[in-house]
Amino acid sequence: IIVAIVVMGPEELPRLLRLCGRYAGRARRIIADFQASIEEATHLDELKEAKEEFNKIGKFELGSDQTEDMKQTSPSPEEPDDGK
Repeated sequence: IIVAIVVMGPEELPRLLRLCGRYAGRARRIIADFQASIEEATHLDELKEAKEEFNKIGKFELGSDQTEDMKQTSPSPEEPDDGK
């Protein structure tokens, strides 16, 4: 700051500091926007991976007729199979 006072003079220093503040604010906004876009892209990739996993799981689901067959052959939860 002392160098700025000597080089620019005390009259120009407030204007110079305001200008530096503006540029610092712009730089912060640019960085925040960049971080937000990276986070959004990462989130979209995670969603895409989750969707692919759900689709893989969905391919292994049993059809309704196979589900009915399994229900008929498995013991019901109310009647435990005690081996008699």
